Amino acid sequence: MARPKKTAGKNIVKPDKDIIASKADKLRDRLLKSAKQGTKEIVMNFADVKSFDPVGLSTIIAACNTAENAGAKFSLINVSEELHQFFNTLRLNREFEISMVE
Repeated sequence: MARPKKTAGKNIVKPDKDIIASKADKLRDRLLKSAKQGTKEIVMNFADVKSFDPVGLSTIIAACNTAENAGAKFSLINVSEELHQFFNTLRLNREFEISMVE
């Protein structure tokens, strides 16, 4: 997993590939670390993410909750159309901003 990229109060975390149980702990640790560092905004770049399992989904939701509790904004960018529709079906687009691939 790439290191979070910091820019003026914003951490951009880019998972390497699919967000699955075997990779969820590393991702969760990076997201928690970002929230604890006083970051104002945490962004997950989904450019390389094509799918996730239930553990991956819970990691994303937990990251959103952690960011919110720390007073930070949480969002997803470069989300594929398929995953964007999935998030909308679950109404997660009401919890955090989700931007599709442009």
